[in-house]
Amino acid sequence: MRIEADPAPAREEPEVFHLWPENVRTWGLFLECSSQWRTSMDGREGLDLPGVEIILRRSGLPRDRRDQAWHDIMAMQFACLEVWANRRSERERD
Repeated sequence: MRIEADPAPAREEPEVFHLWPENVRTWGLFLECSSQWRTSMDGREGLDLPGVEIILRRSGLPRDRRDQAWHDIMAMQFACLEVWANRRSERERD
C-alpha cells in the first residue's frame, strides 16, 4: 500500500492594483485601521468606529480632510464586508 501526500495548494498571485495619488493617504489610513475590525463567530462585523476616529485624529490631517477620509474609510469598510459576505456564501454553497 502506497500513501501519497496531498500536493500543496497552489498559491494565488496577489492582484496588482493602482491608486490615484490623491487616494494614497486614505488607503494608508484604511490599512492603519486593520487592527480595528470587530469580529463575531460569523466573521467580521465592521470597524470599531471610535478606534478609526482616534487613528484619523492622530493622522495630522486637517479637520476637513479627516471628514472626507472618514467617509472614504466607511466606503472601503462596506466594500470589504460585501466581498467577505459573498466569499462566505460561496464557501457555504460548495
